Amino acid sequence: MISNATKGNPDRLGAGGPRNSRILPDKVTVVNTEPAVPTGDFISHNYYFTDETVRKDVIAVLNGTEPQDIKLREYQPELRTYRLKKPDHQSL
Repeated sequence: MISNATKGNPDRLGAGGPRNSRILPDKVTVVNTEPAVPTGDFISHNYYFTDETVRKDVIAVLNGTEPQDIKLREYQPELRTYRLKKPDHQSL
């Protein structure tokens, strides 16, 4: 909200993902991390570091795991995106 008010940029990637993920190159994988980001948290820029689910996802990507093989994700074919899910103590 602060960024929108001070920079006049209400249409941001972090606000809801890309407008049309179908036009992105195949090598781009969109991952909705909304389940991991606390709602109403004004200081959520470091959620990639503080949230265990996001951290495991980033590590899997850096280790070269194929997007469809990361168990903490669920594919949303209609959007051509993945969504993180909270793990049930499952491993990657």
